[in-house]
Amino acid sequence: FTGLSLVLNETVAIRYTFTAPSTEGLTIVITDDLGHTWTYGRESFVHESGNTYHVDFRKLQAKRMSDKVYATFHQGGKKTLTATYSIESYANAVLTNSAYEAYPMLRDLVSCMMKYGDAAKDYATN
Repeated sequence: FTGLSLVLNETVAIRYTFTAPSTEGLTIVITDDLGHTWTYGRESFVHESGNTYHVDFRKLQAKRMSDKVYATFHQGGKKTLTATYSIESYANAVLTNSAYEAYPMLRDLVSCMMKYGDAAKDYATN
């Protein structure tokens, strides 16, 4: 992995950016604490440039913004690397890192997004 971030469009997606000399036989398996599993293979990878690719994970509902997901690279059946991340991980970085102070609209958006996620979770459990 070379980067973990969010894509804020019509849905919130976790973007996994990675480098690989070849995507032949490469899969990324994403799991959550509820036991759900999603597998992304070569057909899901978006080529950026050179050996850099990304895949977007859009399967978390608003009520699950704080839930961690685990992305594991598999090369020919062999596990090579696992990254743990959540939408909240990104929000925390934006809200606590001074580098983002120059982007008040992004900070406001992320703060409101997390409040929405907390409200959705409260609504779903009551």
